[in-house]
Amino acid sequence: MAIQSAAGEPYTSYVARTILDPLRLSATSFDDVRRVLPHRARRYSYYDPVTYAESAEVLRVPEWDYSHNMAAGNMVSTAEDLAQFGRAFLRPGFLGDSAWKLLWTRPKSGPTESAMSFGWFVSRPRAEEREIHVNGSNVGLQAAVFIYPDFDLVVAILSNTWGRNSRSAEMVDGLPRRIAVLCGTPRAVH
Repeated sequence: MAIQSAAGEPYTSYVARTILDPLRLSATSFDDVRRVLPHRARRYSYYDPVTYAESAEVLRVPEWDYSHNMAAGNMVSTAEDLAQFGRAFLRPGFLGDSAWKLLWTRPKSGPTESAMSFGWFVSRPRAEEREIHVNGSNVGLQAAVFIYPDFDLVVAILSNTWGRNSRSAEMVDGLPRRIAVLCGTPRAVH
């Protein structure tokens, strides 16, 4: 509501105008489960989507309408678009210098420092290698974008399942860091 009020336009059109269109993220949009999307991935899980009880076989997760949760998800994309979005953070112009510096500033409340800044997890201020990432999951879905500016590296991961030992975002937390190490970062950054 704050962005919508400040921009004087609906949140979805503001995001499309300032992020999706300039970055040419043509496969990324806000979801509407009623809309037919070619190649829409179905959701699967080895956990019951209601009780979270483990299942011996994979279960189909029904389509759920998350339009009430636009600023925290409710988008469809591809790994290619997510990687392109991450690459924008590595190029001059997407964020100005002051915005880039502010993004890397972990907010503090008294002695407590948050690992999250403006919706992104950011590495500690004096980390040897910097990492910024966002990840999340929903029943049958997992997604992440990890950005390593010191290595000019972006790792994007999408999954349409919750597998065994993965009821939430486990796959999109540890796996991108392991991939980053395989791509040349000295170690996974925390």
